[in-house]
Amino acid sequence: MNLEQTSELLIVASAYDHRKLTGETITAWHDALKDLEYEYALEAVKMHFKISTEYLMPKHVRGNAKTIANDQKARDIPMLEKRATGQPTCRHGDKLTKCETCCTQLMLIDGTQCQHEYNAINCTTCTERIYK
Repeated sequence: MNLEQTSELLIVASAYDHRKLTGETITAWHDALKDLEYEYALEAVKMHFKISTEYLMPKHVRGNAKTIANDQKARDIPMLEKRATGQPTCRHGDKLTKCETCCTQLMLIDGTQCQHEYNAINCTTCTERIYK
């Protein structure tokens, strides 16, 4: 997010809580939030005021933006399908355990570990058990 977007974000927040905006305030908030995507941050501000009466702080924006980003990733999980062999495959046509992109996306959502000390999605034995 750039400085102008941070300013726009705070203008939206001020419409809810009547905060005073100064150059120093915008700069401070920008330092705290500059690594966020503007769209996620904007939705995070709106979310905050829908569910909370607390005075909005950068921590609230960061937490809500993370939740929104994770929800977006969850909607982008690749669809699994079984082939005649019973081995699950990804949307790219590879065996699930061999497709780096799909394994990574599923691990972000699932994050489980198997009994063999591997991430479950990367363990052929566990993957076949889980997705059969």
